[in-house]
Amino acid sequence: METPKISGAVAAAIAAAVVVAAMATTPAAAQNSPQDFVDLHNAARGVEGVGEVVWDDAVAAYAENYAAERAGDCALIHSGSWEKAGYGENLFGGSAGGEWTAADAVNMWVGEKDLYDYDSNSCLGSWDSCLHYTQVMWSRTTAIGCARVECDGGGVFITCNYNPAGNFQGERPFELPSPAPPLLKLELSQTVSAPPNRSEAGWSHKMN
Repeated sequence: METPKISGAVAAAIAAAVVVAAMATTPAAAQNSPQDFVDLHNAARGVEGVGEVVWDDAVAAYAENYAAERAGDCALIHSGSWEKAGYGENLFGGSAGGEWTAADAVNMWVGEKDLYDYDSNSCLGSWDSCLHYTQVMWSRTTAIGCARVECDGGGVFITCNYNPAGNFQGERPFELPSPAPPLLKLELSQTVSAPPNRSEAGWSHKMN
């Protein structure tokens, strides 16, 4: 079975690497509902004209089960979702004391946009520096499921899974529309006259 890889990657086994955050950026009242995760993903995808994703309960169940496993230590270790279920996966970890939310996680993943070079289809700096972003934007991904858990020792663990998985080597996450052809510029004289009628142009002829 082929393993997802971004172009230029040599050891990517799943859809993205992990992110650790150190400071909370959203208020405690922020939401973490399925619709929040979906809306955040679709807002990012819409910027590039990528189709929307929907919430999938089966994918979410996988994410919830794995988040529960990580509640004891909040370790940012991938679940092996590609090998187990064919899903892509993004992880986020927030330190103790912060009200970490769906927005914190997705915004940080999407924030890697500046590290993705579309022309070369590669990450800048290191081969995996943009893989959260490319998974969020993967055009053939149509469904997501996410989970958030507060860890025993403090902190928050957030995971999102993606079906179908993204980040396959040699494939772009999305295709930008082709630029429109340049408009043909017509040089017109300053004075445009109505075409003469046939009689004035000498085109009339006598009918026999």
